[in-house]
Amino acid sequence: MKNTSEKSIKGDTHVKSPYLTRENPCLQFSSVIELPYPKGSHIWITVLFQNYNDRKKFHIQIPTVKLEPMKSDEILELQSGDCTDNNSTHKE
Repeated sequence: MKNTSEKSIKGDTHVKSPYLTRENPCLQFSSVIELPYPKGSHIWITVLFQNYNDRKKFHIQIPTVKLEPMKSDEILELQSGDCTDNNSTHKE
């Protein structure tokens, strides 16, 4: 039986493509979504990565996380580029 309240959010959610290196191997992503119900919501994520050199693609699955509501004054708003700006833009 399919859960009729299950929704899928798809689309281009990155601001720019980060270039990860051994010196700077991390990426932090932050997003705010509206929940249809104040409690009991969960999220699970699959992220597609592509190797810059050989263009091979692979998926990373993030396990299910229980979502908790926040007060509007607790939400940190990011400027465009903040979520992926790791100062390691690839140079040809």
